[in-house]
Amino acid sequence: GSHLCLPFAQTMDALATLTETASEMATPNTGVEIKTRRYLFRTYENCFVGEEAVSWLQKKKQCARSAAVAFGNEMLRAGLFAHVNDPTKPFMDGNLFYCFSPLIKAKKVRLKNRQVNLQSAAELLCEMLDPINGIDVRDRKYYFRRFAKCFVAQDTIDWMIRHLGVRSRSEAETICNNLNKSGYIQHVCEPQPFRYAFLFFFFTKK
Repeated sequence: GSHLCLPFAQTMDALATLTETASEMATPNTGVEIKTRRYLFRTYENCFVGEEAVSWLQKKKQCARSAAVAFGNEMLRAGLFAHVNDPTKPFMDGNLFYCFSPLIKAKKVRLKNRQVNLQSAAELLCEMLDPINGIDVRDRKYYFRRFAKCFVAQDTIDWMIRHLGVRSRSEAETICNNLNKSGYIQHVCEPQPFRYAFLFFFFTKK
């Protein structure tokens, strides 16, 4: 169903999940097959097939095909992709062609071309703070305490492996501990090492 009635934070969370899934779906080799296709003497560039996307989502989400179609329609309503000819056409489990939005295409190109210098704090912070592709920085609650504009250590490590090509959790921990020691990030309560756990950190300076 629509996310419009949900609180703003949940709406943003839902949109972030949809965008993340669409980006993974558009990733070469591991996503759906995007190529030029022909139908009734017409050529459609850089598109994917509905039923192939349903299969991909079904595998990704470990769900029934009907649930995969529903999730695909959430992405379509969020403007992440559309039917090649008719923007009003829903996402369907069939031989229909769809194209990703410019946002997802741009994100895919960035992921493909990006070589972030992991030794550069400036480059790293720039990637982490990117409003579209960056880590999830927001107000959080834990044991009745509220912490402003913070991020979760383990989620950040997962993000670094997915988005920056960091090879392991230990490598990601080392990189983040360098930021920690340099004073760019710190734990919300007391100084401590950055590790793969449900710990809140915040940016001390941008």
